[in-house]
Order: sequence, then C-alpha cells, then structure tokens
Amino acid sequence: MTWLLGCCLMMQGAVWEATPAVATVGDTVWLERALVVTDPAARVRLGPLEASDLLEPLRLPEVVNGPTGLVARYTVALFEPGDHVIELPDVQLVYDDGRVETLVGGAAFVQVMSVLPDADSLPPPRASRAPIAQPMSRALPATLLIAGVLACTVGWGVARWRPRPRPEWTVTEDAPEEIPLSRWIAAGEPRAVATVTMNRVRGEILQYVPEAGPSLDLDKWLGVVRASRPEWPLRDLTDVARALERASFAPAIPSDVIALVDEAHVLLNSLAVIEAAPNEVEEVEEP
Repeated sequence: MTWLLGCCLMMQGAVWEATPAVATVGDTVWLERALVVTDPAARVRLGPLEASDLLEPLRLPEVVNGPTGLVARYTVALFEPGDHVIELPDVQLVYDDGRVETLVGGAAFVQVMSVLPDADSLPPPRASRAPIAQPMSRALPATLLIAGVLACTVGWGVARWRPRPRPEWTVTEDAPEEIPLSRWIAAGEPRAVATVTMNRVRGEILQYVPEAGPSLDLDKWLGVVRASRPEWPLRDLTDVARALERASFAPAIPSDVIALVDEAHVLLNSLAVIEAAPNEVEEVEEP
C-alpha cells in the first residue's frame, strides 16, 4: 500500500531522489531534485520544510551545481522506521522581468530501518530479593567515648584554672615599697605587670653581671648572662625571660602573668643563694 501511494504521488509531481534510499533511524538523508532552468539569470526559491515526528530539517534548503545543472537539496534526519513518502514544497523560479514560475514540489520515497532488533533483546526481570538485614548498632561504645572526652576536657579545664601555690615573700624593714602588682592585675593591666617584673629581673641580674646592661635586647642579654654565669639555671632563666617578654607585648591571661611573677621571684632568690654560696665558703676557710 505504501509503495502504491508513493507511485501515485510521484506520477502527480516531480520525483526527488533520496540519498541514501535505505537509511537507519537518525541518519542524515539528502533529498535532491534536478532543476531545468533555461534562463541563467533566474533565481531559485525553495520553500521551507516543516519539522514533524518523522523528520527534522538539519539545515536550510539550498541550491547547488549538479552534473547537468542546478540541483535543489533538502538535508533532513528521519526518526521513524518504515517506508515513507515525503512530500516536498513547490519550487519557484523568479526571473529578472518579475515573472515567477512555480514547479510542482513532488515527493521522495525513503525506506528507514530500525536500529533495534525485532525481538525483545532485554532479559526478563528477576524476582526481587529478600530485604538485606541491617547490622545491629550499639550506642554504648560511642556513648562511653563521648563521656570520656567530656570528662578529660572538664578535668583539663579545672587543672588549668586551679590557682597555683604562691611562695611566701619575706620583706625586710629596709625593703623599698612594693609595687602593687595585684591591684594592677585586678585593674586589667597584665602587660604592665609583666614589664615591671622583667625590669626587676634585669635589675637584679645587673648586680651580678655588670655587662648585662638594660640597653641590650633579650637575645644578646641572655648571651652575656650565659657567658658570665654558666653555673646558673640558665634554662629556667631563659624560659621566664622569654615568657615575660611575650606577655609584655601580647594579651595574656592574668593567672598566667601571676604565675610568671612568682616564678621570676623564686628564680631571683635561687640566684641570690648561688651567688652567696662562694662568699660563705671563703669565710669558713679563713684561719
């Protein structure tokens, strides 16, 4: 029936040649027709080809030079398998004197093959499997881990903020008036307290090491002290001096500054004991 309909349409109008005549779904197909134009100055006007479920124009219609003359060409893609008769629009020839000659559009016969096999190539669906058993989860290990972490955090915080024992300072009657460091801490001036303590440490050591002047920076000052007094607890002195230097220029926790002040005082007392020991030995050895 399709072949008979195609033959009838071709008898009524011009025949368009399809290249390739047998295509697969999605292939590009060129529909071409040779035109007989007696006037070389005549212009060829091709009507547009509408898109449908069967075909999709891939570009605008064009006129190209063929072996025997002009050739009208439509470039399309076909998407339905089967034997199809594609009707093409009329072709108009426009002459210079204004005359318009209309050529009957005609039709093209194309056979489109399917890319899928005729039979169903998919395997039959399998029966659904039984539900996968979920492993039993126990929340006790995770709960114990979280509780342990929280307990360690709380314990560290309590130990961190626990007040440290402060040594008792012995003040002689002739001692100068103490700077109110506790009031400075309460007033929010920990950096000032650190600066005063560092100056006090430098002043006390200056009595034993005259070369360690106040104009030296911290590294040179420590180097002079190490060279002059190698028997001192130099590691403790370096740690206290650097900590006081940092606290003098950066924000510090008041409790940490108080602890540094206490350590500096204990260190100065130990240095005084070390310096007094040789003098006592000399006095004992005198006849």
